[in-house]
Amino acid sequence: MKVVNISIVGAAILVNAAFLVWHYDLFAAWEAGPDRAELHALITDGKAEEARALAVTHFEAMLATHGSSDLRSLEAGKLLAMVLRRSERHTEALALYEQLYAAQTRAESANLEQQIKLLSEMIGMYLQADQLDPAIGSAREKLALREAALGPGSTVLLGDLLTLADLYRQRGDYAAARAELERGMHIIDGDHHRHIRMRNHLYFTLLHIEQEEAAAIEAEKRGEEAPTPNRQIPIVPGPLMIGSI
Repeated sequence: MKVVNISIVGAAILVNAAFLVWHYDLFAAWEAGPDRAELHALITDGKAEEARALAVTHFEAMLATHGSSDLRSLEAGKLLAMVLRRSERHTEALALYEQLYAAQTRAESANLEQQIKLLSEMIGMYLQADQLDPAIGSAREKLALREAALGPGSTVLLGDLLTLADLYRQRGDYAAARAELERGMHIIDGDHHRHIRMRNHLYFTLLHIEQEEAAAIEAEKRGEEAPTPNRQIPIVPGPLMIGSI
């Protein structure tokens, strides 16, 4: 009888264990949400609304279960934004990203890395939508976050300063663009040998901005409309691309 009881208990344990594994796998699949490749395939096949419905359902489930500031909700929101962008619904995607960023800033323990990533992606999305002013606002906020965390003299800020300078240049605000570049030059002045490539990049960008500004001034003198600033500054020539940051 004891042997039978032990066998029954053992079988019950195995059944329970199997159930728990199955339940865990089911829960993990639910947490992961729809597969990105699956959503891409649906959009490609002309089933964008079906893809959006799947992404919306998953996002809403994560919000209800974990709250708006949880990383699982964040990833679900970014997945939905991807579907919206692929479906040419850029305004909705941007509004969603703004919502996701606001949720991260309200979190009790704000995740700086996630905030930086969101702002970087938002800058690109604003530029794609030809919304330069919000892009500048996001770039300034990104710089401020890094500066608060690392200090005003950190060389990590150099990339953000370059980005902000280029955005100001695209708006035609050459004085603001120069100020950001000159700040970057000042940061690396004390250790320029370790940052030759970045120093050359800053210098080359500054020269390009001065040329654009001079062309705008000449056009104004002739009573002509100033040339539209290029969307991108040409790549730094090969001989300057030496050293590393």
